Amino acid sequence: MANTRTLLDLQNLTLKLINSFSSDGAPLTVADNADILQLVNDYINIAYYEFSHLDKIMTSKNYTTADETLRPDGVTKQYTLPADYLDFYRLEYNTLDQEITNYDIRGNLLLSRTTTDPLTFWYYRLPDRLTLATDIPLIRPQYHDFLAYFPAGKWLHQNGRQADGIDLLIMYEDAKKAVIPVRQKGINRIRNVTG
Repeated sequence: MANTRTLLDLQNLTLKLINSFSSDGAPLTVADNADILQLVNDYINIAYYEFSHLDKIMTSKNYTTADETLRPDGVTKQYTLPADYLDFYRLEYNTLDQEITNYDIRGNLLLSRTTTDPLTFWYYRLPDRLTLATDIPLIRPQYHDFLAYFPAGKWLHQNGRQADGIDLLIMYEDAKKAVIPVRQKGINRIRNVTG
């Protein structure tokens, strides 16, 4: 079972990776250089954003009559999508727990012809930036450590240890390719192709 990591854990792991490849013998610490901490945090958040597109974070938003606008056709209602919207999962009647299939998404709008309120909009969201030492990434814990590979690889590559940095960046990219999106909508089907 993978361990859940906080931002502080990821910062420390990044420095451990950097120092394990350091040739000058002087360990690099966050306390020594606030610029390094900012760089590490920025790169951890870039990695977190990239992983959140693969290991999707699901959430929901309830829409009520107060959230809707009737479109010119007099039938279709429109709702503004949440600011952290990444991808659609499911739309359902809030009180009936029944899926709604008559909808459309255009730009930042959800369009629906349902006459029943309220609605629950299930969607995959963009992550909030990790800023506090106690913040925990919302992606699955088995991918947390890889968030430190990206900043360590970038730092090493930019500071004279190109080969070591590239090795860590390759491991990071390989981990992204290995993400199994278990939270996908629907069933994966195998087509029987002959000929």
